[in-house]
Amino acid sequence: MRISVIIVNWNTAGPLAQALQSLQPIVGLDWEPIVVDNASADESVAMLRRDFPAVTVIANPDNCGFGRACNQGFSRATGDYVLLLNPDAALLPGAVSTLVSYLETHPAVGMVGPTLLHDDGQIQYSACRNPSLKTEAYEWFGLRGLLPDNEAVGALYYGYRQDRSFACDWLVGACLLVRRETLAEVGGFDERFWLYAEELDWCRRMNTAGWQTHFVPAARVRHSGGAASAKAASPMLVEWFRSRHQYHAKYDPPWVRAGLAGLYIFALGLRVAVYRIWARLQPERGKGLSRDADIFAACLQFHLRQSPVAGPARRDPDPATVR
Repeated sequence: MRISVIIVNWNTAGPLAQALQSLQPIVGLDWEPIVVDNASADESVAMLRRDFPAVTVIANPDNCGFGRACNQGFSRATGDYVLLLNPDAALLPGAVSTLVSYLETHPAVGMVGPTLLHDDGQIQYSACRNPSLKTEAYEWFGLRGLLPDNEAVGALYYGYRQDRSFACDWLVGACLLVRRETLAEVGGFDERFWLYAEELDWCRRMNTAGWQTHFVPAARVRHSGGAASAKAASPMLVEWFRSRHQYHAKYDPPWVRAGLAGLYIFALGLRVAVYRIWARLQPERGKGLSRDADIFAACLQFHLRQSPVAGPARRDPDPATVR
């Protein structure tokens, strides 16, 4: 059985080497590793050609975005299954074999994802429901963090179902195993999503085509990059919002988009105000808090510029922000 492994890399030579090394101890599988490098400025490409000569390397002269780079890898893949793996993820023993066995015994399932673990062993939420006014309200008003043991909040994110496999709306894209026939029928990523939401859109298209997406908790993968939540103050947050705005413009009616715009504007405005006040009350942390407030303010400005009833104009982000 042949498994094509697609990894999109941008300036992550160290984690990338660890991700590739995590494939090597797994026997009984015919690996076809393919790394698409998005114009890294570090030694990634040289390291691949020196230390991993069996890896197919696609070295892009420019950063073409995550979705397009994945599609480049998909076009070269010849395996029975295709494993999409982040460079900051490492397979734990038995992970891929468990995922393959699950697909072998569940013919209606087109794609599966494992349990993702932080470096400290804590579980990351990786099996999700499609975003809605309800899920975004729970997220952006902190109910998941404030009520981590609440069953209603947990059920909203499948948080209380780690003991068995189940169908879900979408899976976080750090590690996904997809059938060749599913990929052939549904196609790869929608390249209009430059960064974020591409796997959300992909899973939705699979479900619409009649393929199920399942979470398989018995398979485990370490994912170092999953530590930051979507609502953390990060320069990447504007791009997260841009992709979510594009997703909602693709799928949701105007009244839902208007409601989400209002929710985001209120939540971000509240954060800006709180962080500005917090910076004044704690001068020793003022610089960091002011930086976070500026990030939230940039996100707020993004939403104030967008029409809630029309999709955003296409704008490629600064390549420095693209994973």
